[in-house]
Amino acid sequence: AKRHMAQSREKLRNFIQSTSCRRRLIVEAFEETPQFEQCGTCDNCTSSQNVRMADFSAAGRVLCHLVMSGGMFGCSKSRMMSGLNKVPKEMLDAVAEPQFRTRTGLEELLDAAVSSGLLTRRTAEREVNGYKRSYDEYLLTETGQELLSGQGKFVAPVPAGVRLLAEIKKERLDKLKTDLQRRGIQLDTIPAAELSEGRGPVLAAELHWVQTLERLEASGRSEAAHKHRALLGRILGWRQRTAEELFVSPEDILPRHLAKALAYTQAGTVEAVRALGVRSSRMQELADLVKAESEALGLRPGLPAAKRSLSEAGEEGAHMVLVDGPSVATVVPVQYTEGKRKRAWEESHERFGKGETIEQIAVSQPSGKPIKPNTVAGHLLTAYEHGFSVNLSALAAQVGGMPNQSDWEQLVTGAEAIGLDLERPQRKELLKEVLDPMLVEKLEKTTEEHELVNMW
Repeated sequence: AKRHMAQSREKLRNFIQSTSCRRRLIVEAFEETPQFEQCGTCDNCTSSQNVRMADFSAAGRVLCHLVMSGGMFGCSKSRMMSGLNKVPKEMLDAVAEPQFRTRTGLEELLDAAVSSGLLTRRTAEREVNGYKRSYDEYLLTETGQELLSGQGKFVAPVPAGVRLLAEIKKERLDKLKTDLQRRGIQLDTIPAAELSEGRGPVLAAELHWVQTLERLEASGRSEAAHKHRALLGRILGWRQRTAEELFVSPEDILPRHLAKALAYTQAGTVEAVRALGVRSSRMQELADLVKAESEALGLRPGLPAAKRSLSEAGEEGAHMVLVDGPSVATVVPVQYTEGKRKRAWEESHERFGKGETIEQIAVSQPSGKPIKPNTVAGHLLTAYEHGFSVNLSALAAQVGGMPNQSDWEQLVTGAEAIGLDLERPQRKELLKEVLDPMLVEKLEKTTEEHELVNMW
């Protein structure tokens, strides 16, 4: 009786999961021969035009390997999938579709593998805490062994979940292409592989540049947006002149997306240009141009430029001197808790500790989106607040200088006014004591106002 129930359950499962004509399956269940291939009215027949077949041989070999490794007398799905991390790397790498290298993707193919005869499925029972529990066991068939040995193919309908993901991906990519064209980005400037995946360094850099200009325009800083465009134009002008002199393509001198990264960061050192990926005998010339043009346009951040407009004190008074070499904060205002993934400031701190400059770090981000050197400096100060050692002297030299005595006295007076607690960061409160509170809270600042706030 139990065997009969198990067989009935298996037939019902196959009926539900089958992509064949439902009416034909019902007729066959009563051991009769249907006089038709498709009825044309059941759900499978009406949607058959949407069923796409694909070759899943590589993923099928992984499934067969898992079942074989699980035991010759059958193994459960959980036991089978627990061995996924032990599958030979070359076998997994042969699976072209990334989703079918995961447990979820392989489980999507289990039913098709059974229907195709690679595996057989049976219901098993075991006693757990005095109760009998039923579960599915899978065994490798001769067909599965042939596939595992490199013979035969595993062709099956694309699982519904995979079809849905593909449709969502296509819809997302179509929307991305429309968005890129709307923003004036030419699709032929993006590598085909990046465009099909919807991500990549060139795509990230192009989008980042457009979004930066849009953000500046939206915040009322049209002048800053214009200066960024002007700097890019001068970099591209240098690129064109150099290409003509050397009789090469402008893209060989400096790819356009890297030119935009330079215009955004205003990184004017050979180290930064090299970190960006530029390989040219004229890197020094390019670095000097970026630095000079950035300063001429009033874009390049740094203490000296802001200093001249900061106060009447100017360069008067002694300047703060820091001990060279790594130092650790005596008071740690923020307790560090390790996360599953490294935070952006942790990455910057690690790279700075290995000798990279803040400009090198700014232009060569893993995401492909450059960040401002000032942002990297902020990362390092965040690391310092978390108790990490930072070479503050080296950092100060790269950001443009140190406060003089007059500046420091203003900070001390402000700290006393708010009752500064060193164990709790109070940057904004302290800034309001040193600068005009309305300026600190102002959302749409001019370039000069941004420079002033950032310097402090």
